[in-house]
Amino acid sequence: MIVQNKVTILKELHDWQNIIKFYGIISDENQWYLVTEWAERGNLREFYQNKNDFDLKLKLRISLDIARGLNFLRTVEIFHRDIRAENILITLNETAKLANFKLIRYRHGGHANPNLDQIRYRAPELLERANYKYDQRCEVYSFGILLWEIAEERIPYQDNNNILDITDEVRNKMYREPFSENSQMPEEFKQLEIEAVHHDPDFRPKISKIFEVLNNCFKKYSQVTSSSSGPNLRGNSRNNSMQKSLPKRADNIDAYALPDLESFKYMTLTDAAKQHKLYDKHGKLVG
Repeated sequence: MIVQNKVTILKELHDWQNIIKFYGIISDENQWYLVTEWAERGNLREFYQNKNDFDLKLKLRISLDIARGLNFLRTVEIFHRDIRAENILITLNETAKLANFKLIRYRHGGHANPNLDQIRYRAPELLERANYKYDQRCEVYSFGILLWEIAEERIPYQDNNNILDITDEVRNKMYREPFSENSQMPEEFKQLEIEAVHHDPDFRPKISKIFEVLNNCFKKYSQVTSSSSGPNLRGNSRNNSMQKSLPKRADNIDAYALPDLESFKYMTLTDAAKQHKLYDKHGKLVG
């Protein structure tokens, strides 16, 4: 039944650009395996640890990719439930895609006991009560922690490998990892991250709002970097060598002017995908 549920969900998400494509299932004598799109550049953590030119523009673009995928899941009432760097895969053209749907459930589903890496992204209300009903605000918190990791290129709470210690710091002491003093991330990005990891779930922004802010951020800083007189907008890359040109993506920069997904309300997966396809890359209605 679990495999069947995964297959049903992944088949219907197949055409969404920021969710890993699902092709089918295979089995040997003892186990079933999901066959998915191959992401040549590995997961997000492997990507930034191995990339010498993880600059500001690319950080914003990857953040926006993830937000777009989460915003689509919101419209069809699905939670990912395990947002972290290892579950974001990067394709050859450096597009970020949500992956590893082993914990995905429709909104009435429960959640499993977390491991150490999951604890680093887990909302304080979930750490407080094991039976807390997972909602969009929990998803936003995890994404907020991931935004910090993208900005800083560091594992959250990487100096602490004790689940109980991290739980105490986050839940009781309300500690969150700060941005480094030399961070060149836009102020609106940093403020968004701070709001996303707010201790009170009611003060966290909605996924649709996060998408809107990141979309505006990316467009703004893309325009600056496209100017020959623009300032150096490199992030916290460990190597300040000349920025390499990125491989072309299927969606060019204008594709970020997407329709307002908030207006979709809640619908079936099929209807949501059809609604998205009614718009061209400029966000204009075409059908």
